[in-house]
Amino acid sequence: MHRSIRDTLVVILAIVVVATTALAQRVRMSPEERTEQLTKQLSLTEEQKGKVLEIFKKSDKEMRAAFSDNAGDRDKVREIMQKNRKETEAQMKKVLTEEQFAKWEKLRSEAPRRGQLEGKPAAPDSK
Repeated sequence: MHRSIRDTLVVILAIVVVATTALAQRVRMSPEERTEQLTKQLSLTEEQKGKVLEIFKKSDKEMRAAFSDNAGDRDKVREIMQKNRKETEAQMKKVLTEEQFAKWEKLRSEAPRRGQLEGKPAAPDSK
């Protein structure tokens, strides 16, 4: 009896680990996934879609470099993230129509932020 309980617990633990890992990997969408999502939400043209993908790829590359180059320096990473966000916004403003840009900003403001607990409001941006 004890062995079957232990085996059941091991299986449950394995499922939890796999599910948690899968969920953690899906939190951040790839530039391609983000572009596809925006294409549907904003009705992007093919030209816009290509430009948005390049913006997202550049942003993603810069963010990955910020985390790997500044591991442990949260202030530096935060500074780079804020700069990256402003640059991305400026580039998106050039690519999107006024209406699309306004909708994109609204979508971003409504999206849950990383680390936000379900049912709890996100911390305000420090702009």
